[in-house]
Amino acid sequence: MTPRANDCSHPTAIPPKVDDTFKGFKYVPYSVLTSTARWQAVRNGEEAFTITAAGAIAAKGLDRRNERSITLSDWIGAAEAAEERTEFYHGIARAVALKAHHSVVLGLSRSHSWDFVVGSSLVQTSHLYITCTSPDVPAQIYLLVWFILLDLILSLPDGCVAATFDIASAYRIVPVHPSQQWALCIFWNGHAYVDRALMFGLSSSTHILQ
Repeated sequence: MTPRANDCSHPTAIPPKVDDTFKGFKYVPYSVLTSTARWQAVRNGEEAFTITAAGAIAAKGLDRRNERSITLSDWIGAAEAAEERTEFYHGIARAVALKAHHSVVLGLSRSHSWDFVVGSSLVQTSHLYITCTSPDVPAQIYLLVWFILLDLILSLPDGCVAATFDIASAYRIVPVHPSQQWALCIFWNGHAYVDRALMFGLSSSTHILQ
């Protein structure tokens, strides 16, 4: 029988503090999911709280010092544990999105240095905890689309360029209110030119960057 990641009877089970972090849908460094890190947690125990310089008690976060130096083999084991815990606490949709990301990471590792790949993965997994502010978009769908988009961009070969068919959408060309057009009047070669629309609008416009 193969023990599950949170089987506390198994000497290398995920430590309770790490498991609670998964449960709370917070970022978990893959370096704390390696077998070595789990053994150290069992041997040394874990302290949930620490004393600050001001003498206050604060919750102790997970150690992120070694997350960029994780080896490929350790990362694979950590990724499997992360998928299992994510599905257990947050459902199949989020686990599928995470698994898709892991597949892209492994694919990139065949053509890029592991240092580059793991660094890119850290940036993307930090977005796992971004939630959509629109009440009309289900959280599971938003997460899945977000990961697919990021992985698609990262997997593109060198030399690819991005473009848009709608220049107004790309630069948010915003009409200038008639009461503000006087500030955009240019006299050149005997003619007066007035800008009626600008990229992102005027700085005084209420529509800027919206």
